[in-house]
Amino acid sequence: LLDRLRKWCRGTMEGYEKRSQHDQLIDKEVYLAEYARVKAKYAERWVRDWPEKTDPRKFVFEDLSIAAWLLCLWRRPSAATSASSRDVDEDGGAVRSVKFVDLGCGNGLLTHILSEEGHRGVGVDLASRKVWQVYGDQTQLVADALLPAQLRFSADTVDANGTTDAKAPFWLELLDGHVDWIIGNHADELVPWIPIIAARSNHNTKFAVIPCCFYTLDGQKRLKKEPGVSRYISYQRYLEGIMQTCGYEAERDQLRIPSTKNIAYVGRRRTFCLGKYAARLARAHTRPG
Repeated sequence: LLDRLRKWCRGTMEGYEKRSQHDQLIDKEVYLAEYARVKAKYAERWVRDWPEKTDPRKFVFEDLSIAAWLLCLWRRPSAATSASSRDVDEDGGAVRSVKFVDLGCGNGLLTHILSEEGHRGVGVDLASRKVWQVYGDQTQLVADALLPAQLRFSADTVDANGTTDAKAPFWLELLDGHVDWIIGNHADELVPWIPIIAARSNHNTKFAVIPCCFYTLDGQKRLKKEPGVSRYISYQRYLEGIMQTCGYEAERDQLRIPSTKNIAYVGRRRTFCLGKYAARLARAHTRPG
């Protein structure tokens, strides 16, 4: 106890700063209130009836935490794509339904909760899960082998890989040709591609990624560790570089989730005007970082 007290006193005298930087994008009390609401609404049912072999006490509460964070983020004025098309609550936050795609959605619970909360989205993963059959028709989940380099968007002037076999993302058809937000929650190989996909989708498309494994754009786990920092921090810097190349301001938050990989990156603010969109698209065709 004396040792702890001595360290605390020394830290106070030397201007100690917390390593954890939670609540950078969302007010803490606003988030905690939203989390309490969604937990009361969904937790008991899904912990009790979870059909997967994975531990529901981890996955259910983690996805509820992320859902609450996204719901708070989407209520902010910057969440809407245009001022003329959104409804506004008493605090000036956007409450218009958000169109989203959840890439690498896994068990699909995050997609389900956001859909239940009135947003319109599609979850995509390589393989379906047993729990997908439980959610109901309102939750759109698709098993598909997504190849980011072969995607083609209407704004593109050339195919993504210089060939003729590129195709438009199927989720655009499901969402009437437009997506507001792209989500990557521990989406493995897709994480570094999401800023590129968002940049090529539309000037107003935003994204949120929560990286876990250290995949690079070629699909390999071979990111070199920078001297003096962890691989996790090196990977965060790698993602920031991709975001900046794609013309996004790299916003960062530390989430209140039961995971050591709890850093989230948000791309919702462009570093260039709409008039320079075409020029930036050409850079997004390359593989930055």
